[in-house]
Amino acid sequence: MTANRDPDRLIRAWLDLMPDEAPDRAIAAVLQATARAPQVRRLPRVATWRPPMNRLSLIAAVAVIGVALFGGVYLLSSGTGPVPTPAATRPAGAPSVPAAMWGDWAADAPSIDGLPKQGPRIHLSFSWENGIDFWIETNYTGDSPQVAMSTAWTTAPDEIRLVASGSNVGCTAGDEGWYRWQRSADGLFLTLSLVEDACALRATTLARTWVHSFAAVSDGGRGVDNATSPAILMTLPSRSFAMAAPEGANEIFTPVEGARISFVAIVNPFGYAEPCASPAGGQSPIGHTVDAFVAYAKGLPGHTVTTTDTQIDGRRAVHLDITTSSSSACPSGTVAQFSAVRPASTAGIVSVALGDPESLWAVEVGTDLFVLDYSGAVTPADEQQLIDSLSFIDALPAP
Repeated sequence: MTANRDPDRLIRAWLDLMPDEAPDRAIAAVLQATARAPQVRRLPRVATWRPPMNRLSLIAAVAVIGVALFGGVYLLSSGTGPVPTPAATRPAGAPSVPAAMWGDWAADAPSIDGLPKQGPRIHLSFSWENGIDFWIETNYTGDSPQVAMSTAWTTAPDEIRLVASGSNVGCTAGDEGWYRWQRSADGLFLTLSLVEDACALRATTLARTWVHSFAAVSDGGRGVDNATSPAILMTLPSRSFAMAAPEGANEIFTPVEGARISFVAIVNPFGYAEPCASPAGGQSPIGHTVDAFVAYAKGLPGHTVTTTDTQIDGRRAVHLDITTSSSSACPSGTVAQFSAVRPASTAGIVSVALGDPESLWAVEVGTDLFVLDYSGAVTPADEQQLIDSLSFIDALPAP
């Protein structure tokens, strides 16, 4: 299965996670995608994705802070730690926070005085490529201001220091703050405890427990894909993942040649009356039930579909085991199966090369239909393990 990906995130994930040189065909594909697909999520003004640092420098930086880059879980003592020293005598620390904190974290928060355009779910980010840049996003969707932009430092194994990069919504340039941190053993929660902070808005916003988010780049493990509504809580392998197209046909993937893993979720997909056309034509709703989706899949050219009734998170679901025939009449050898709800757009199309097998899951979530695909370098047991770990949540979990 192939899903067209948002080029903005795809290119940046490629630069961050891939080797320094890429095959020409891969670069050509990314450039081609860039020409026809729009950006879907506003980039931080403090660059989340700068040109990647030298790989040897990155490895050295990780070694200094003593944390595994991928899949690391930083376990801390449950004690209260040392008594804070006055700010004037605190060590400046070393640039970058521990790698276990890198990436995005989400929290459901009541209204915070002074936080602009706040939605019910806010995010904080420690930049994945260096762990130095920090900011808060006040709303995951729409126009989300980024506030409290700061540089981040490690002052002790369980303590970080934040220095405001400029005057930005409640903070004055140079405002310093200190926080203790702890990540849960399963990696799902990050608790930030205030020591002291000259920026009152940053202090009010940060001092809480945050939930591991699979937005942008993450270290896998237990976390939340909140690009869908309701969000999806699940457990991925402890590897580096990137997210493309957080709206519509969102995909969480490892861009590793020959060992790719991909999780795709589409809500209420549209089908095609002309799936062999290039581009596919006659886009129309499928229907928001597993029965409607199964009937549609069985009617696609070259598709033989075997179904198994099951449940996902206690909800009615069907597993579709699909084989495809290369003798289909599709001249291109590829069938456009369905897409996100984006009429008149080629973004988010899920397709299959005839002759390839496929495994899909369709589950009814309230009045919506979620279609899920977990594929690549995974076994059937890996696939079942992920499906069993999955739940649909309206509110983020609490410790």
